[in-house]
Amino acid sequence: MGILFIGGMLFGTILGRLFKVLILVPTCGVAIVLVLAKPVVAEHSAAQSILEIILLVTGLQFGYAVGLISSNTSAVLRSFRKAFASSTHSAGSRSLHVR
Repeated sequence: MGILFIGGMLFGTILGRLFKVLILVPTCGVAIVLVLAKPVVAEHSAAQSILEIILLVTGLQFGYAVGLISSNTSAVLRSFRKAFASSTHSAGSRSLHVR
């Protein structure tokens, strides 16, 4: 089950970096079909299959969020650096004379 969650997370991360959020709906649908269509389903109970579906869909969504955050991190860091650099330069150019 851990492999299922980690695999869903990795695939979700790729989706988050490349696609918009609308891709999650068909991807989750395909994931559910794949979990239900595997040949081992006959040996597992319905609760086991539902737990696998929940883990896979949760992993996809969590990975998608991580992919979104990682794709926007460089832009956010650049804006912070730019703001920090402009605040340090403007503070250094002020006059310290008191009248």
